[in-house]
Amino acid sequence: MPALERSPRSAARRARPGAVAAPTAGSGGYTIVEMIIVMAITAVIMGAAVTIYQVMQRITLRATSNEASLVQARAIVDKFGGDFRMVGAAWNFYSSSITAATGTSITFNGDIDNTLDASYNPVRLTAALAAGATSMTVSDLTNIACGTKVTLANGPIAETHQLASSGCTSGTNTVNFQGSDTPVTSYPAGAVGTGDVTFVYTIESVNWVWDSGTQKLCRKVNGTCPASASSWSEDSDVIADSVTNFCLTYMNYTGTLLNSSCGAPSASALSSIRAVIVTVTVSSKVGDQTVSRQMELTARARALTP
Repeated sequence: MPALERSPRSAARRARPGAVAAPTAGSGGYTIVEMIIVMAITAVIMGAAVTIYQVMQRITLRATSNEASLVQARAIVDKFGGDFRMVGAAWNFYSSSITAATGTSITFNGDIDNTLDASYNPVRLTAALAAGATSMTVSDLTNIACGTKVTLANGPIAETHQLASSGCTSGTNTVNFQGSDTPVTSYPAGAVGTGDVTFVYTIESVNWVWDSGTQKLCRKVNGTCPASASSWSEDSDVIADSVTNFCLTYMNYTGTLLNSSCGAPSASALSSIRAVIVTVTVSSKVGDQTVSRQMELTARARALTP
């Protein structure tokens, strides 16, 4: 008789007690080797993601730092250029408008705020002014401050006078001259377009100083920056921080350099200065990224003749 085929169930019954059947396809679960491979791949992906995040963060911080230093450098050269272009504006022609200059500092006189009244019209005399008069009547007092200088100008005639530090104005439109500093010339007055008119300009003294130790830049109007940078007021003196370089190169009206290597021009050259190249380097740190940017500008004193 042919042997009877054994059924799978019969084979299973004859299996040894405690034996574990080998996994078959589709039975589910992972081997430990597979788990290790998955964990290794996950670690590599996570490591790459962290690296990409760190790189992107550094790029963002560097871009922010770069923009901050660039904006500050541009603001400095624009402000300095705006001031220097007004050197000698409304200043009398009998004395030098630039009183001191080095490769890192300058002091000059000029109408940097373009004296106008509340309606943006020029300030002018509204009554004739006699020589030796102790006061004058003007069209507006908005931009006239005690302690500053005032220039009277009528055609080719001009003279500048220092106002008292206090009590220089009275009444509605009256300006009082400082004690012994009164006009030596008589000036007419009248409406614009109808005859002689004397204009009144305020003259500001501007002092720029850079301190390499503290990397601070001082700008003082109608005053001078204290000799020690540690005494500079953060509110009224310091115009910029983290300035790693500030160099002024002066030229005369023909473009000839009057100083070199950020050095000081000679005292005799002050009256010849007509233009300046200002070079500024600013450093900015955002996070762990530090970027320095340099900007340069050439400014010309518009009010100074050759």
